[in-house]
Amino acid sequence: MTAERWSVSKAAEQINVPPSHLGSAIRGITPPSRAIRDRLPILLHRPLAELFTPEALAAEYQPNTGPGARQRRDAAWLTGWDAR
Repeated sequence: MTAERWSVSKAAEQINVPPSHLGSAIRGITPPSRAIRDRLPILLHRPLAELFTPEALAAEYQPNTGPGARQRRDAAWLTGWDAR
């Protein structure tokens, strides 16, 4: 992405996804979400297949897994707990 002169945070802002998710998808930690698959190729003027490996594209994005998932679940639990 640096060759295109886009930082991860700026690209994430432009395609309206969290920078952490875009960074994780770029590094192959999590599969790209539908938003990334749809918007990043348009932003970078590149085919999706050039941006991600076939394995990453074959994997289904699961928003409640991967880095930060436990913190999100814990935060939801705490919010529910506090609301009682």
